[in-house]
Amino acid sequence: MPGHVHDDLVRHGVIEDPFFRLNERDCQWVDQEDWVYRCRFSWSAREGCPKRVLRFEGLDTVCSVFLNGDLIAESDNMFLPFEVDVSSLLRASNELVVEFSSAVRVAESRRAAYLAAERIDASVTTFYERSFLRKAQYMFGWDWGPRLVSCGVWKPVSLLEYDSRVTDVWARPKLVDGEWLVDVSWEGEKLSKPKLYTNRAQEVVSVGELSARIVVREPNLWWPRDFHASGERSASLHSGMISFGRDSLNFRYGLRTVELVREPDEWGESFEFVVNGERVFCKGANWIPDHSFPSLVSRDQYGSQVQAMRDLNFNMVRVWGGGLYESDAFYDACDAHGIMVWQDFPFACAYYSEDEAFLSSVEAEERSQIKRLRNHPSLVLWCGNNENQQMHEQRWGGAASPERFYGENIYDELLPRVLSSEDPDRPYVHGSPSGKVAGRDSNMDGVGDSHYWEVWHGKGDWKHYEESTSRFSSEFGFASSPSLHSWSKCLDRSTDWKFDSGAVRWHDKTLKGYEKYISFIELHYPKVNTLEDLFYYSQLNQRDAMRCGIEHYLMSESCAGTLVWQFNDCWPAQSWAVQDSEGRMKPASWELARLYAEACLITRDRGSLLEIYLVASKSQRWRNRWQSVSLYDTQSDKPKTFELLTHGDFAPRTPHLVATLPLDGINRDTAVLLIGAPTPGPHYQCRLLCEPKEARFVNCPLVAYLDSGEMYFADDEFPIVDLLVWDPDDLENVQSGAYEPYIEPLIEEWFLPKFRREPKRLVARSLAGYHEVEITRSRCSS
Repeated sequence: MPGHVHDDLVRHGVIEDPFFRLNERDCQWVDQEDWVYRCRFSWSAREGCPKRVLRFEGLDTVCSVFLNGDLIAESDNMFLPFEVDVSSLLRASNELVVEFSSAVRVAESRRAAYLAAERIDASVTTFYERSFLRKAQYMFGWDWGPRLVSCGVWKPVSLLEYDSRVTDVWARPKLVDGEWLVDVSWEGEKLSKPKLYTNRAQEVVSVGELSARIVVREPNLWWPRDFHASGERSASLHSGMISFGRDSLNFRYGLRTVELVREPDEWGESFEFVVNGERVFCKGANWIPDHSFPSLVSRDQYGSQVQAMRDLNFNMVRVWGGGLYESDAFYDACDAHGIMVWQDFPFACAYYSEDEAFLSSVEAEERSQIKRLRNHPSLVLWCGNNENQQMHEQRWGGAASPERFYGENIYDELLPRVLSSEDPDRPYVHGSPSGKVAGRDSNMDGVGDSHYWEVWHGKGDWKHYEESTSRFSSEFGFASSPSLHSWSKCLDRSTDWKFDSGAVRWHDKTLKGYEKYISFIELHYPKVNTLEDLFYYSQLNQRDAMRCGIEHYLMSESCAGTLVWQFNDCWPAQSWAVQDSEGRMKPASWELARLYAEACLITRDRGSLLEIYLVASKSQRWRNRWQSVSLYDTQSDKPKTFELLTHGDFAPRTPHLVATLPLDGINRDTAVLLIGAPTPGPHYQCRLLCEPKEARFVNCPLVAYLDSGEMYFADDEFPIVDLLVWDPDDLENVQSGAYEPYIEPLIEEWFLPKFRREPKRLVARSLAGYHEVEITRSRCSS
């Protein structure tokens, strides 16, 4: 504990792992049942603590709570912590029981009754059963995740004993006439004689019974990651402690201003974040819950995931509306690493109930979660929902869709009202996409943020990303296979290890049609015949798609941000994630790290010549900064090398042409460009001048040099593009990280991922095909 019932049943051998093969289908019965959890505990009174409450951080979801046989609480909101006074109910020996009712059965019953009362046709597909429960919506299934609705005590339960206590501290910084003031207020029980403790940079100028004011004499501002290069700018945090006799509470806050600028202009209407007066181009991804059973995600896992985002040069992450209000550990890590958080309220792709009990529960939930999160400087935007307005406008529910937008008053009235009292200083948008103007589609290019799915759900070829005129592309993505390591966790090697096996198809929830999905890969890459082909070609195709889209948005005069769909996965799946559920980074992550650096080089093929542009995310002044461009012929070992000088002042978010290379006389099907990076780190790029499936390579043997667990590959004859290496005896052996993906763009005695243990044999493939590999322990001369 905490946990979810599916995990408990797996642990006790009642069901098989629902992630394995098609087991998801076979354990649907679990969600039709009621489940009971019991806990027995001893208790003796603490001296001087007459008040005793049981605190439930999170119960998932519809349940009744009994203490020693007495009903003490009922709950039907996964997101709402609550407390019960048990001062008069405790005994020396106690039994606590939580009885969970089937969320599916309860939701279906509520749906039927509500639709009948509202005279809505029951065949409407977007008034789901999930619309009637305050529960993480993705657990009912999504186009990247399984339907594992589950239940359980998903957050801690504690017995609190006290005489007085402080329950909440709100630190509210504001800049007044050039001076940083922080108004601190608190809530609690039987509080008296407050004392506020700070460091020397903060001066307490007044303390009352329920509030105080601090003047920060030596302010260090909180900045997004982009602005951390100089010592003066970092993700600085300030701290304090409020004390009331025996009770105290620590708190942290950051000094920063944030605006969301939405102004009419020549392209439509802007959607741009300004932090501490600086325009910020937002670079990042959408975050979904990191596991199908969110209780299983540890604090360390949250920390490593946010660190991975930082390593990929993200400065923003969107917590998507079909998921959760995330753990404190998640927001703490974002505060520390300078990752801005766009937080959706958990409503997504559906109509929602508007009955009094449901709205009352929503309001209590929002007040609780807003108060929990409002001290985090990384939190820069509240957003009412994901795609609900678009869903209503485009009648995703078919002919039975209601004329009224059910749930609209939650986003347009309830949430703004709660925010006005609990967190009035942050921007809020009613939903994403947010382009609604004068009766037009809310997901229109040129206005607000947009979700650009015209490629995946429309035209298919990722080259059509270049048609987007989005002002802020908050969702766009291209699906791919997970790693072979992830496949090994969910497939039977003897029966399922085929690209089109039933189990492989089951782990594709993209709703595209499997043959269509494969055809998107084969537009650019060779025919998929094996599972290894699917993994290799689909991940490279995803990388190329993200490169095309992000480069287009970086070259745009009007776009102010890109958030790819999506960063992570909750189970082993073919999805749009750039990191699979086992934490393996896909090649697309390499491109994100390059493109999201403080500056990057972008190529444009104009037919007879190649143009190279430099795009910086903030103002740069560089002197004598050189990059190399090498033009290889795959049939030769002698490249032509050019040097680029990026010299001078570079305005942010403006493409600067730094070089043109003539392409006349170049054999495009044997040409490979290797382009250096304008910033430190392994952010070079490799470009073909033809479709990968048309490129001609020489397949040559490789020598692998093992050196203290690291491996180098040598080939003195021909360039090798997109090398993939694995240990066929142990698919976990290769360790990957943000800059150590399975697939490297170009190998010339190049460093590859470390091995956990020395491999006895290796499989290597590139765009030339499979290579013979000789392993030697001799040190590579290079």
